[in-house]
Amino acid sequence: MRLNNLMLVGVVTFVLSFCHVSYAADEMVDNPQYAGWSKFKPGTSVKYSQNTVAMGQTTDGEITMTLVAITPEKATIETKMAMTMSGKKMDMPPQKLDLPAKVNKTEAKETGEPDGSVKAD
Repeated sequence: MRLNNLMLVGVVTFVLSFCHVSYAADEMVDNPQYAGWSKFKPGTSVKYSQNTVAMGQTTDGEITMTLVAITPEKATIETKMAMTMSGKKMDMPPQKLDLPAKVNKTEAKETGEPDGSVKAD
């Protein structure tokens, strides 16, 4: 009988800890990616370029992210990618991504913006 009681306590503890984890995962927080874009007007874009030389081959790549629309609920971002390899340019079809203003706590991703604890020179 004592063993059954210990097993019951263990099962109840496991279930309660699982419920707590599930509740924490459902907590909605501000989406850092949305917050980063929300400071700008539609039409704002960010362009990343790279140049790679490997084994005599030169590859140039470019990614452009443009803020298409911003509402209190979401930001819509369009991403265009282009690559030039061996003199041939390849454009990938543009893709749109919606960034919700609120996400589950576990889904929140860092934007890379300084939090104030790092001082620039």
